[in-house]
Amino acid sequence: MGKNVVESYHAIRITTLKRRGWLAGGGYPGHLSWSRLGERTGSIDLLTWTSKGEGTMMMYTYSKTEIFSHEVKLVSTPCHYGGVRWWFICPLSRGGIPCGRRVGVLYLGKYTGCRHRHDLAYQSSKDSHKFDRMAIDMGCDPRAFSRMMNQIGK
Repeated sequence: MGKNVVESYHAIRITTLKRRGWLAGGGYPGHLSWSRLGERTGSIDLLTWTSKGEGTMMMYTYSKTEIFSHEVKLVSTPCHYGGVRWWFICPLSRGGIPCGRRVGVLYLGKYTGCRHRHDLAYQSSKDSHKFDRMAIDMGCDPRAFSRMMNQIGK
């Protein structure tokens, strides 16, 4: 079966926060929602606060009986030609060890974290290796076998 894929998770992109002006300095409330085939699949309320290249994002999700909040640290790095690039600091821990990676995308599951801590793959990566097991079972080189199968499919 393998890893879950990022495409099956709701994602928060730092570029979305920047585009909406939520990283411009000071505090900004916001709302993000996701839908698939016209049906709403999720939403969060958030509050960002930034100052002097650092910040915090508070996310609030709701169930029928509870409100859950998650705090995510924001940092910026200088760009070569001026300005800054913003990043999330992944808050997810595994085995008691916090990730702490600087990432541009966070994925929302039971916990909020980067794709590495959620152990997620991209669907395109999984697709590119779909013939590997078959090749190994037949005693062939997986790369050569995959090229051959892709040529047959054209």
